[in-house]
Amino acid sequence: MLSQINFINSLFRYVNVQEISIAEEVIKMDYFLVSKHQIVEENILFTSKVLYQLLDNELHVDELFLKYANERNIILNLNIERILYLSLTLLFAMGLISANQNMIMRAIQ
Repeated sequence: MLSQINFINSLFRYVNVQEISIAEEVIKMDYFLVSKHQIVEENILFTSKVLYQLLDNELHVDELFLKYANERNIILNLNIERILYLSLTLLFAMGLISANQNMIMRAIQ
């Protein structure tokens, strides 16, 4: 335990605390850009909105995903499909869409 504390204390020799505090004062936060999402397609709220707008009539899940990919001009991959399923889950939980087998439609017309 004592050796771990000594090791951690030895690391502080390499960190200049004064430089860190100055850097924190200079940096201004843009709270609209603070997000873990790298691309807009990873944002579930945005993706849900686009999917809901694309549901003008009853569509199969795969058709809806292809329509989304064409609308956003992207290539579907496993990560994007995961986000799309999460977005559909959000819309379903909010009562905005309904599902019958693999067919998705707006619950509120």
